Amino acid sequence: MIFLIWSFVSFPESIAKMTLLSYVTSSRSIICMNFFGMLASIWFISKLLTGKGFGLKLSLIVTTLMGGIYYFVISSSSLASYFGPKGKYLTIVFFALLVFTLLYKKIRKLFYPLMLMLIIVGGIFVNPINIGVGAITKTQVAHEVSSIRKSNPNARWIGSGQSYNYLPALGVKTFNSVDFYPNMKTWKQLDPKQKNIDIYNRYAHVQVEVTKGETSFTLNAPDNFTIFMNTSDLLQMKINYICTQVDLTSFNDSKLTFKQVSNIDSHGWRIYKLINV
Repeated sequence: MIFLIWSFVSFPESIAKMTLLSYVTSSRSIICMNFFGMLASIWFISKLLTGKGFGLKLSLIVTTLMGGIYYFVISSSSLASYFGPKGKYLTIVFFALLVFTLLYKKIRKLFYPLMLMLIIVGGIFVNPINIGVGAITKTQVAHEVSSIRKSNPNARWIGSGQSYNYLPALGVKTFNSVDFYPNMKTWKQLDPKQKNIDIYNRYAHVQVEVTKGETSFTLNAPDNFTIFMNTSDLLQMKINYICTQVDLTSFNDSKLTFKQVSNIDSHGWRIYKLINV
């Protein structure tokens, strides 16, 4: 119950730390609650199916209430635009019918084909059917990265923008990715006085951008921060390559040169080699 409340209501800092919920972002905790809700639904449906069922009047009342809940949930979320006006009402009617067949004892046999239809249709349209990892390994960027990895397997990379998760999938040593635990040794090198410890002392998606100013940390979301790193710190971190959509030649200075070593793909991605002047 405490976990459920935390998902929707902010706790005072002292209570959040006391319950250890300060380590869990509320938006992420909803995922756990969704999984718990699925398990509870399976248990509850099995109890109803093994029970005697309900009469017509009570079944209609419960179905109407559930229909109202479905309408509120869909209308107040992004599902409304996903389904569209007609799809929204068809979905509400379908789920209301599913509830009614589950409750009303005289037509309970209809619940099974309706539930089977929901599982099949949901499975087909929720996720595209995909075979293999060609979408990751057969891109222009992947070929360029793999070629460099063969000639320089110990090179250290930075994934700028949204490539921070892509590079590890290609098997290269990546400075930034998803930190399940904070890499305090590395962050202390960039932030000796630990002024930004509240930003990086967390589970986080770590993004890196090059800057001409001082190296700094910016918290984008409870589980996402960006390091704006200057050329001096790029050298200190021994970075060899950067995959980015940004033209980095404008950051060339007396210490470091960014040399483009790949073609620009259709999405603007290119690779730069860092050369210590």
